[in-house]
Amino acid sequence: MTNLNDLHIESDILGIFDNTLNAFTKNRLIDILSAPLESVEEINRRQQILKAFLANKKLLERYYYNRLDFHDIQTLLTSSDDTKINLRFKAALFFHNDRRNATKGIYIQLIIFLQQQYTLLSNFVDFSLFPSAYKQELDTLERYFLNFELDFFSNLIREKKFKIHHLIILKKKINALQQTGETEEFFERLFTFESLLSISQSIHKQDFIFPNVGDYVFSINGVYHPLLTNPIRNNITLDKQVALITGSNMAGKSTFLKSIGICVYLGHLGVAIPAEEAEFPFFQDIYVYINHTDDLQRGYSHFINEIKSLKEAVQAASEGSPVFAIFDEIFKGTNMNDALDITRTTVQGLARFSKSMFFISTHMDELKDMEPTSFSSYFLDCKVENGIPAFSYRLNEGWSSVQIGKLLFKNEGLYDMLQKNKG
Repeated sequence: MTNLNDLHIESDILGIFDNTLNAFTKNRLIDILSAPLESVEEINRRQQILKAFLANKKLLERYYYNRLDFHDIQTLLTSSDDTKINLRFKAALFFHNDRRNATKGIYIQLIIFLQQQYTLLSNFVDFSLFPSAYKQELDTLERYFLNFELDFFSNLIREKKFKIHHLIILKKKINALQQTGETEEFFERLFTFESLLSISQSIHKQDFIFPNVGDYVFSINGVYHPLLTNPIRNNITLDKQVALITGSNMAGKSTFLKSIGICVYLGHLGVAIPAEEAEFPFFQDIYVYINHTDDLQRGYSHFINEIKSLKEAVQAASEGSPVFAIFDEIFKGTNMNDALDITRTTVQGLARFSKSMFFISTHMDELKDMEPTSFSSYFLDCKVENGIPAFSYRLNEGWSSVQIGKLLFKNEGLYDMLQKNKG
């Protein structure tokens, strides 16, 4: 089981990788970004395919077509047409200028469009760079174009010799390819091809890197949030199962945790990540709980939602599944004494799951007195300059010591106002 709602795949992650040219490919891209792969072997295979796309740089730069043209061509090739190719059909083309010209126009558009796309595929894709299984997909994709004798019909169009009987030939080809299912398979392959190309274009533009997934080490250097304009890059290496992240409000804890969550998740899609170098284990289940909201419709309080979220992850880890989980501001929905007690229990309990890793952010400095063998502690730095907090968003080992609440309280003059006011 995986819970990824707080990563906002369609609103955030999709936007990073969406260079698609039609709605069908965009939907296929969403499918890819919504389905973590089920093994290290599948992850490595996806990485190899994307690396092959990246090696075909001319394709990344030149692949393009007009969206409206595509819509017209896709409709022509896939829409069922009950019109029989008989004498009446031929006569209608021969005697009705408007119908003949309109039909010729769309078929000429078809040949030009297919010729352009075939040229891109054949001239700017080095098939040998791809894994053998995906190379076969590309071969099948290419063969579909060849059904239309593109050079022959392109020459007829250039020489203005494209006649009614040529329309009949093309219509028969389209009908035959529909009936055999080849057209449906072609578009399925095309949408997958374009989705992977779209991902590769973004990896190239963003200079993302491919993580090494499957080792027992958890180390990410230069990690950052890909939606920030000038992000701060941080390094983290874990040698324990639990990482506690502290820091004041506005220090960047949630942004850092989301950055880590994005990297681990993208890594399990076989996709490159926003970092400089990374390796982490393969996790069977991924849970990210960052943007907490009350589920008023079902009557659950904020705290109950936290408990249920934690139980999901613990249940999976208890069954032997390698789990990766993030809990932002854990147990903030209950009073401080309760939160402190159950957070200690949580950290000590999660530390027992040797196959899993957990990131927890908290304001509870009292956790310092816990046995340090249970967890690693980090904080997002904040310094006070002229009485004003200055956030660096840098991750450091240890605990945050700056008490921003007291500082802001004092800066607003509330200590003096409250102590002097006797009315």
